[in-house]
Amino acid sequence: MDKKMWNSLAETMLKLFLAMAVGFFCNKKGMLDTASNKKLSGLIVTVTCPALILASVQNVDAAQKGQVILLIFFGLAMYMGLVLLSWVMCRVMRIPAEKRSVCQVLLIFANSSFMGLPVAQSLFGDQAVFFTSMLHLGFNLYMYTLGIHLLMKGSGRTGKSDWKSMVNAGTISGILALVLFFTGWEIPPIVHEGIAFVGNLTPALSMIVLGSMLAEYPVRELFTDKQMYKISLLKLIVFPVLIWLAGRLLFPDAQIQGVILVSTAMPSAALCVMMANKCGSGEETAAAGVFLTTILSIVTFPLLCGILLL
Repeated sequence: MDKKMWNSLAETMLKLFLAMAVGFFCNKKGMLDTASNKKLSGLIVTVTCPALILASVQNVDAAQKGQVILLIFFGLAMYMGLVLLSWVMCRVMRIPAEKRSVCQVLLIFANSSFMGLPVAQSLFGDQAVFFTSMLHLGFNLYMYTLGIHLLMKGSGRTGKSDWKSMVNAGTISGILALVLFFTGWEIPPIVHEGIAFVGNLTPALSMIVLGSMLAEYPVRELFTDKQMYKISLLKLIVFPVLIWLAGRLLFPDAQIQGVILVSTAMPSAALCVMMANKCGSGEETAAAGVFLTTILSIVTFPLLCGILLL
């Protein structure tokens, strides 16, 4: 990693975590609460993130079509590998049966949208947003099928896959971006500028909401779960390194290699907590995992980037 990229990384992390601190402060002062977090999260997920993805398409070189197809299949295989690895490691670490399913979900699903997209954009440019969305195209597919199955299993019940939830703004924007990329259709400049303007709200807004959400977690209790530190080690260091090594074998493009590392080294997805609440299974464990991995990523993420993206 050269000096310029180091400066970019430091500047990006500083801006994102300052925004998170603002959200934390606003929640503690009563300016943000659970209801506003929910509404703003909806705005990010259904409006600003999809806009960011669509705006990124026109910055991608059409000659990379083969790499994009490979990246999509790599992403689907990656999630299958994470399912297997999480199942094995939760048993190796002797995670209690009542927590095992939630811990698997925490290990499988990363915060690739709220944090991954803005960080990738800041480090590698707008086209990195497109690559990130293609890599994680399977996120919704796995979360609303396998994720629900695991969480319902953890609560001692059986649940059906939520197929309707998979058809959401994130999935639709990813597919639209894919269509625009492969057909070569261009969004009219004035429309593209408007979409990009809305999409660029994502980094600050997402981190403010994340900070506000973290402010609602019982911090002292979350830091006492020793097993969650083991989960964090796997999530933030071991799994990203393994995936990055596999990606290096398939992708000669340094930018795509960087996107793979950046998006998989993110903390556990905040959606894990929402889904745990919905399924009535391990809400406290999910909250502990999201909070701890997010806090620890302040250290682990720059460390990984500094060592591996040389």
